[in-house]
Amino acid sequence: ATSDNVTFYEFTDWGNRFDRCSFGHAIFRQAALGFGMSVFAGCVFQRGNFRGAIFKRPEFDQCQFLSCDFRGVDFDASSFVDCAFVGKLNGAWFRGGYGYPELSESYGRARQNNMLRVSWAAAKIWQVTFSDECDLSTVILPTDGKHFRYDRWPERVEAACAKFNDCDNADLGRAYNFVRSFQPHAQSQAWYILNYDDIANLVGNEVAPLVLAAFGDPA
Repeated sequence: ATSDNVTFYEFTDWGNRFDRCSFGHAIFRQAALGFGMSVFAGCVFQRGNFRGAIFKRPEFDQCQFLSCDFRGVDFDASSFVDCAFVGKLNGAWFRGGYGYPELSESYGRARQNNMLRVSWAAAKIWQVTFSDECDLSTVILPTDGKHFRYDRWPERVEAACAKFNDCDNADLGRAYNFVRSFQPHAQSQAWYILNYDDIANLVGNEVAPLVLAAFGDPA
């Protein structure tokens, strides 16, 4: 099925299954997707606008997301298997499950999001957050050489904070504030992916290498 140039503004999806559907230039702003465990299998989303959309428990299998706008999107309890993202992935939040576990009582038990074989080979990760045991061990990294994957994330965050703590230097102070920003969610997240350009944009080109070094060698 093809749904190109369709506006799904404030659309509510509940317990549906979409097989090999194409959504080209579709607008999903403020739509509610995945409620009742909807499944998207073999679907293609091209230049979709998802800003303001609410995700609750959808399952995406073998789907492609091509140059979509996910700014501010929280993929709450969403799961991805054998999916591919292409283009700039800006401001999205990937979780291993619900941000608040008690939501399972209202929306049902979600499939664990292990991001199994998800490809970001042709993507650029920008200000993306990972939390709640979102497994990134099988994710295919972007091929630009600027993205780095880390295991033992809680340990690395604490070590980086210790290196920059109590620094009077303004540059190192920015580095400390940056690494400290990961503390709230680090304890529930074993893996993380960082983009060098993203770090440099926030702390400066001179400080960015120091930040990466503080986290240790990538996994």
